[in-house]
Amino acid sequence: MNYKSFYSWEKFGDKKKLIKVINTIIRVNEIKFNDLINLLKGLNLGSNRTVQRMVIFYYYMDFIDICEGNVKYKGNLSDTYNLNDKIFYRFCEQYFKYNPIELVIFLSENTECQTILGRNIPLRYSNFRDFAISFEKLKFNIETNSYSLLTHDFTCFIKKKRNLASLERSLDRKRELGLMGEEFILNFEKKRLNRTEGIVRISDDDVSAGYDIKSYNNHSDIYHNRYIEVKTYTENDKVYLSRNEIHVSKLLKDNYFLYLVDVDLINTPGYSPIIIKNMHKNLFDNDLVKSKIELVSYEVSDLNKLILE
Repeated sequence: MNYKSFYSWEKFGDKKKLIKVINTIIRVNEIKFNDLINLLKGLNLGSNRTVQRMVIFYYYMDFIDICEGNVKYKGNLSDTYNLNDKIFYRFCEQYFKYNPIELVIFLSENTECQTILGRNIPLRYSNFRDFAISFEKLKFNIETNSYSLLTHDFTCFIKKKRNLASLERSLDRKRELGLMGEEFILNFEKKRLNRTEGIVRISDDDVSAGYDIKSYNNHSDIYHNRYIEVKTYTENDKVYLSRNEIHVSKLLKDNYFLYLVDVDLINTPGYSPIIIKNMHKNLFDNDLVKSKIELVSYEVSDLNKLILE
């Protein structure tokens, strides 16, 4: 079996039928291939070829083994409560592993995009389109004449393809949101402390400081003792921290605060940001919070020593 043939399938199966197939496989655990096909045919799932393909589908999803005429469930779907999502995301992982979806088919030019461009989904993705619709992850909106992804966890499958102009627009938007968040926190701190003097935004003057705002823990404090890094976020519930910010937070410990500002709530009366004291301890030493390294850069020096052919 090879993945090229899997990609070329015109259809991968209907959700209801696929769920019946995997539930049957889970129940019997291990069975001869032909016996399983006969068992499934009794469930009115379609022709013999259709049933076989749905079984092979789960082989490609790595949920079952097919060896020497036997089908064996791998036991990696122990929690069947959210079976619909597990099957869909495993499908995406396998389908786009060697066939990454291109960003150009999306209306939005940022990594949080949710809407596919009109009816213009490339033909090579039509089998994915039909599968996603069946699993209720994709819906066509008649009013906007476009498909909408009904999920927020799809961007990891997108091959990002940007030109310079779109990148600059994205960076400008991030800067705009960052300044909006910092301005909000400046006013928030003035209200919290009931004082206006001494609360300083330094991000404009010193980008290497590792924080954005110098403030105080209490109204009566004379010296700065609260160093605030401001991060804005949206519904994706995710922020990015630089190596320097992490390093400074480790040094300043309880004097370093991360303020998380939800841009969708920033104009709501009485809204307060999420405040995390001692960011390094409460984020990076906390098993409940996920973090990963996404970008690494290298310094290359002594170029004059290169010997070029």
